Amino acid sequence: PPRTRTRTRKEMEAMEVSPEEGESRKEEEMSGFLVGDMSAYVARYAGVPLVARCRRLLTVGRLSSDDGQRVAALRACAAEAKGGLDTGTYKAACELLGEAVDEAWTAATDERFRSSHERLEGEVASKRSLGSAKEAIWEAYGRLGDLHLERGEAAQALKFYVRMRDYSSSTQKSVEVCRKVAAAAAEAGNWGHVANYAAKAEMIEGGGGALLKVAAGLAHLDQKQYEAAARKFSEAILGGDDDDSCGLASFRDVAAYAALTAVASFSRQQLRADCAENPKFKKAVGRHHPNALVVATAARSGDYAKTLLVAKDLRDELKLDPYAAPHAATLYELVVDRCVAQFCLPYAVVSLDQAAAEFVVLDAAAFEHKVVELIYKGHIKAKIDAKNRTLVANHPDSRHLAFDAVLAKGAAYLSELHALLLRMSCLEHDFVIRPAPSPPAGPDDLNSPAPPRTSVLDHASNTLRRGFGAAARAGLRRRTQHQ
Repeated sequence: PPRTRTRTRKEMEAMEVSPEEGESRKEEEMSGFLVGDMSAYVARYAGVPLVARCRRLLTVGRLSSDDGQRVAALRACAAEAKGGLDTGTYKAACELLGEAVDEAWTAATDERFRSSHERLEGEVASKRSLGSAKEAIWEAYGRLGDLHLERGEAAQALKFYVRMRDYSSSTQKSVEVCRKVAAAAAEAGNWGHVANYAAKAEMIEGGGGALLKVAAGLAHLDQKQYEAAARKFSEAILGGDDDDSCGLASFRDVAAYAALTAVASFSRQQLRADCAENPKFKKAVGRHHPNALVVATAARSGDYAKTLLVAKDLRDELKLDPYAAPHAATLYELVVDRCVAQFCLPYAVVSLDQAAAEFVVLDAAAFEHKVVELIYKGHIKAKIDAKNRTLVANHPDSRHLAFDAVLAKGAAYLSELHALLLRMSCLEHDFVIRPAPSPPAGPDDLNSPAPPRTSVLDHASNTLRRGFGAAARAGLRRRTQHQ
């Protein structure tokens, strides 16, 4: 048998997690945000595919710290899953609830899926063999993909949706393929396909839509390109209609995406122009999610305590979102970094204790740790006076910078002047390299090897040697005549 290495005591101690640390990790992953009435929450996602709606409810059931909300979400998930073919999600919800699984329903649903799958596969095969019209094959592949998506098999549905593209007979059908592929790829977590087909749809006239813009924003979010994601979410919320859903998420969720990513990545000028003072953005975001508008306007006006309080609520809300949950904490930390850096920017000296009092969500120790982190990253140009507990800005000496600039300009002028004088002296003494005249080529010289090339440096050195030799001979003649 192969040998196994025994772990050392230090390794075992490092792997051990204390109960307090385990609870803190668990609480960090959970969210205390309350979604309110569960039936109203489910109705908000009526326009979202069933598998995505069940996945969202399952996420709330797993990550909510409120026991009543967790149980309500899991029961709603089980009830919604029973309305379709996704037996896997139904079993997962029952397992988290600790309830028995309806075996009769799961068996009947599995059999119904198998029979539908065989029938649709036979339909696709017959239409392809008979050379049917493209529209018929396109619709057959679409029904097959819809069946797998309702089953919860997003990766398999994606394969059939991609095949639909070869049988698209119009730009409208091509856009519909892009929508289906983007939705299935987002559900499967294949963000490369999402970005690819969202970009293809944008190149088609009239191909942009709320679903594809949100999908492209989520793809940027997965790559941690938060500024690009904020722009796509803003375009989606501005181009959305009065419906509650855009196919992947509700417009309330998109408003939260747009506001938090914008505050985390935009400069103050961009935030003012695109969000805080944009009447279309204010109207759309204020209608769907008022708190999202509050965080954008508060960040622009410099009310950092209010910004962080509302951003914290948005972070807890997005922790229950299946798409934004992995990025909610990171976005909130970026918002905190930006608020602290902008607060310290205009001051020459800042008291750490007084500054921490301005940020309600940060105590003195946390504020000092955040300032040290920002100084290390280069976001704050300052140093900390540990004795007086102050932050002293490193303002550059304008007089010193002016003298340095003048000296640099003078040195550059002298260098150019020396080069110009050297060139004029060379021209005055006819110190110019000219190519030697070549004799005309005869018939015997056609096959002869070309003469070796000489570089400019060789010409210059030969000229110098000839000049020094002539001067030496002239001096020798003068000494001889004198004698």
